[in-house]
Amino acid sequence: QGMVSVDVQFLKPDGGEETKTFSSRPLGMEFFMRMPMVVTKAKAASRELGVQKGWVIKAVGGESFDALDFASAYNVLKQATQPLKQEIVVREPPVDEASVASMTAKVGPVEQGEVTTYLKRFGYSASSHSAWEKSAPQPEIHLGVIDGHKELGAPCTHTWYALHCRLACSEANVQSFRWQVERRLAHLRACLHDPVKREIGKEYDNFFAGAHFAHHGGPPGTTARLEVWLGALAKLMNERKVTPSLVAATLRFLEAPDLSEAAKSQGSAAEGTPPTDGENGSPQASPAADGPKDDAANDDKTDSEEEAAGDGGSGDGSQAEPQRMS
Repeated sequence: QGMVSVDVQFLKPDGGEETKTFSSRPLGMEFFMRMPMVVTKAKAASRELGVQKGWVIKAVGGESFDALDFASAYNVLKQATQPLKQEIVVREPPVDEASVASMTAKVGPVEQGEVTTYLKRFGYSASSHSAWEKSAPQPEIHLGVIDGHKELGAPCTHTWYALHCRLACSEANVQSFRWQVERRLAHLRACLHDPVKREIGKEYDNFFAGAHFAHHGGPPGTTARLEVWLGALAKLMNERKVTPSLVAATLRFLEAPDLSEAAKSQGSAAEGTPPTDGENGSPQASPAADGPKDDAANDDKTDSEEEAAGDGGSGDGSQAEPQRMS
């Protein structure tokens, strides 16, 4: 059975047209509940395909939206994408493990003697905790997309960043799958950045040239720094320039679903498991600003303090209007 896909035709602000082919859902687009159907935010899958904010959805699966009202157009979109495989697993943020110590205890490094067995669950082949199987094909990991944040916790709240990740492997029954996991900046620094820097040592500045990690002070641009840094880390992992131990630790920290869980998730979707609210288009309140704010002051402060500086978004003045997701 061939892979099911759907073509979405867009009109760009410059008047040009472009067609993108989607093979999984959710598509990762947000738009207001009116025509024309303008993309207000491109996330995950759509962002990887190059879809951008401001693009207008003109047709889906060859059916033009020109003469349709919003309800009809959205129904066309839903029906066309329903056969697509669902390839995202969403992890709940471990609010009770908000501290770095608790997070380390929950998803800390993998023991050296367990690294090779652990990595096999994701399609990786390693001969030891420090050496890769040179001739064996390895999965490809994609990091570097952050889809906003949530303020969670009581009595002290913290900022949890939504990291979108994807693993593409050679397993016949699971070619590619995505997952979302939420982490604080403090977690990313202590459990990911610091171990990477310790292992790479003097080569760190070379490998991460132009991909600097977020500052403690969280000045404007911090989210972008995190995305670029995570993308650089993924490149090193794909090129096997870091050890199997570090790859295993990264997968565990990010709570990556293994091949068995991914296959089960995709199989459930194919059998008709009802989609979540975010997939079937529940109304979404549009944010006050276009982008997520960033941590300020330092990683250990509560969110009210962390978010004080922030990126501030684009400040496009979007009204609080019902918004849908695809």
